[in-house]
Amino acid sequence: DYHFFGNVLFADGDPRPRVIDWSELKPGLGPHDVAYCMTAVPADDRAARDRAMLRVYWEQLRARGVRDYDWPRCQWDHRLSLIHNVVQALFQDSLPWLRHSLAAVERHAARAVLHTPPP
Repeated sequence: DYHFFGNVLFADGDPRPRVIDWSELKPGLGPHDVAYCMTAVPADDRAARDRAMLRVYWEQLRARGVRDYDWPRCQWDHRLSLIHNVVQALFQDSLPWLRHSLAAVERHAARAVLHTPPP
């Protein structure tokens, strides 16, 4: 549930982030947190920044011993998570979040997951 709309906070003079808002704890797609967190953070080339962040996430999984989760599947899961963000924005009745989410879906060609099975 990481995002920059209120639960990742920084204290004055301390560069370490603080995280709050653990409304639920459940298994899910790890790339969803990357998608949810990065959707609203501005960048000059958001698509490249998002892919780089996702790659770092996947490489850290590999560094910690995860071997049955390949890079194409991680990318597919990320795009699925972007679609999920659109649905979530609709249920939350949040027009700003919907706009951010739809833009991310376009940036990452995420609609393809609606007619392409996971790798």
